[in-house]
Amino acid sequence: MLSRRDLIKTAAGGVTLAALPAGLKVAFGATGAPLLVVVFLRGAADTLSLVAPSGNAEYQAARPTLAIPASGTAAGLPVAGQLNGQSFRLHPSATGLAALYEAGQLAIVQATGLVSTNRSHFQSQDMMEKGQADGEQAPSTGWLARHLASTAVSGHVPILAAASEAPVALLGEMRAVSMTTPSGFRVSGDNVQNLSHFREWWLLLE
Repeated sequence: MLSRRDLIKTAAGGVTLAALPAGLKVAFGATGAPLLVVVFLRGAADTLSLVAPSGNAEYQAARPTLAIPASGTAAGLPVAGQLNGQSFRLHPSATGLAALYEAGQLAIVQATGLVSTNRSHFQSQDMMEKGQADGEQAPSTGWLARHLASTAVSGHVPILAAASEAPVALLGEMRAVSMTTPSGFRVSGDNVQNLSHFREWWLLLE
């Protein structure tokens, strides 16, 4: 199974998704239909290091040993544009993300997240995956399941969760197929005669 650390290192270093570790590669469906990939970093990501306001004096003072510098050998990678007059820099190791941003293939959305009064990591994760805000009744389905229901997604394997079981975001979506590795997936039953359509899987074993 692809770890969170390996995924971040792969993306930040500019390695294409076709070169993912653990013998996996990403393949797009033959139909050319849009493909939605959702990555939930459960351990979180330190965005003040990934996309840092390096020129901000308060940021530098609050993070005397962690702040990404705006100059020098360890300086962050400059990002075009500003937010409320503040410029930002990507972590110096995120060369792949910088290239995608410069090519217009990556957007960075700042100051977003879950506004919640609770301090529970697990409860906050559950709220995010269900699309729930403070004071709202917890939905019985996940936000991604509701999104997929509204888009009329179709196909032999339209929804794939790269895990041992579908995440809460897919709660209520009965078409989701879960697998930790493609080699561990098995099809059982008497009516399994033509498996050629599985070439459209998003994850294929090399």
